[in-house]
Amino acid sequence: EADPVGAAAASLAHRTGLRLPTGSRTRLHDAMALRARHTNGGDLECYVAMLEGDPDELDELFDLVSVGQTAFLRHPGLFDALELHVLPVHAARGGDVHVVSAGCSTGEEAWTLAACTAARLGVEACRVTAVDWCRDALAVARAGRYGAEAAEVLVERGAVAGVRLATG
Repeated sequence: EADPVGAAAASLAHRTGLRLPTGSRTRLHDAMALRARHTNGGDLECYVAMLEGDPDELDELFDLVSVGQTAFLRHPGLFDALELHVLPVHAARGGDVHVVSAGCSTGEEAWTLAACTAARLGVEACRVTAVDWCRDALAVARAGRYGAEAAEVLVERGAVAGVRLATG
């Protein structure tokens, strides 16, 4: 018996590297059912066959099942470790630092990396590259415009102005 959800999960893993946890099968099934209704009347097996030849549709499915969650200082303990243990070593060595924020969504964590790194090493000594599969999310990250209340946590932490973020 065919397993369209498993086949779609394999296609997503092959094209994007996204490996959904076992508990995400229901979420993937629901996303597939939504897209199948939109594209072919709701037949999941036909939808999976379509995914194989349509990278744009695979992107649509990816956008529905990826987390897309981000926030400034989303995991404060990680940024504490970066500032207390990693950046001091780089500061002592001198030179530039290049940090990659993978799966950056709309960029808040990437901007947090940039702000924390620049505050410790100086704006000229650090570069952050943010990458994500979702083009719409990257457009938000690239613009770097967020509400004052969302960014307040960076001001409280002593982040610096003038940080530039390269997105791709």
